[in-house]
Amino acid sequence: SMMFMGTTSKGGTRDMRKPKSKAKAPKSLVLKQIDQQSSILNRSNALARLHDGQLILHSLARPIGTSMSMILSTMFRMTHPSLFNTKRFGTDDIIVPGGVVLSQVHACATRGLYEILYEELEHAQLLNMVHPKDVVGGISYVHSIEQMKSNPDLEVVTIQTWGIRDFDVAHELSDVELPVNLFSTEPLRRQPLDEELRKSVPELEGKIVSNCLRKLVRQSPRSETMFLL
Repeated sequence: SMMFMGTTSKGGTRDMRKPKSKAKAPKSLVLKQIDQQSSILNRSNALARLHDGQLILHSLARPIGTSMSMILSTMFRMTHPSLFNTKRFGTDDIIVPGGVVLSQVHACATRGLYEILYEELEHAQLLNMVHPKDVVGGISYVHSIEQMKSNPDLEVVTIQTWGIRDFDVAHELSDVELPVNLFSTEPLRRQPLDEELRKSVPELEGKIVSNCLRKLVRQSPRSETMFLL
């Protein structure tokens, strides 16, 4: 929903206009606690080092499975039959709900980004349907890394993650070149994205099931030299 500011005239007409600036996001109490207590966290040289412009091919790729998809789909009262009714839609036409798809993609990305202490989802789009037996993996593109102003031990990573269907991402895409202009911090639409993929990476056309942009707070990797005594 879009927020508007305005005034009401004597005739009752509402003069609507967009606000001059976006409303400030509420401060997270969880992030505040992490910021204040980060000094008690164990430090490790094993933290994965990320850098601007890095593309990460996540190794985990798996199907959600028919049984699990139906269990999660029927947890709520209002559920569309296309999520579970095999008599009406057929086994091959059952689809996975969008929330489950997004959770599955994030789970695939977690193994490569395991040091996450806190995250915020800036935006997300579901671009293509997923069926329970479809293998889903993910890739992530690092847009920027900034040190937290209040705490030099923490960094904020702006990262974009794609969910990809029918690919064992780490193996089948390791030699595929993906143009940088495919990645953006802005929301994506399916048709323009497929047009770009058709030109540059035709094997991925119609295979991108989700796109999301997140801000991750994680420990900064140690950079000092350590001497063994």
